[in-house]
Amino acid sequence: MAILILSWQFVIWYYTAALFNFVTISRDFVWFLYHFFSIPILIPTLFSKWKRIGDVRTRKFDIKDFFSVFIVNSIMRVIGFFIRSFVIIVGLISIIVAIMIEITLFVAWLFLPVIIVALFAMGMKLMVGLD
Repeated sequence: MAILILSWQFVIWYYTAALFNFVTISRDFVWFLYHFFSIPILIPTLFSKWKRIGDVRTRKFDIKDFFSVFIVNSIMRVIGFFIRSFVIIVGLISIIVAIMIEITLFVAWLFLPVIIVALFAMGMKLMVGLD
């Protein structure tokens, strides 16, 4: 009788507290990936210069100086855009893959006790030789 009570308590825990903890851990993992790839920081600074590398103009106006500074700063902004875009894309792909894995594990978590009992019953049936 005690085994039935213990089994029932396990089922209640498995489908309530453990399931809630699973969802919480999954949400925290997605939050970690979102902040690990610095997506909230990279999006507003998407068109900033890469590592703040660039030229500054001298005080007097010189047309050659103006164009060289403009070209260097533009190149650094393009490089920064591509690197930040790449990191954002890799981060979003990582988040999508993590969510797909978590959904798969969630579904497996729901059906695992039923699968274990069914496999145990099939094994017992094979051992007894009722097949």
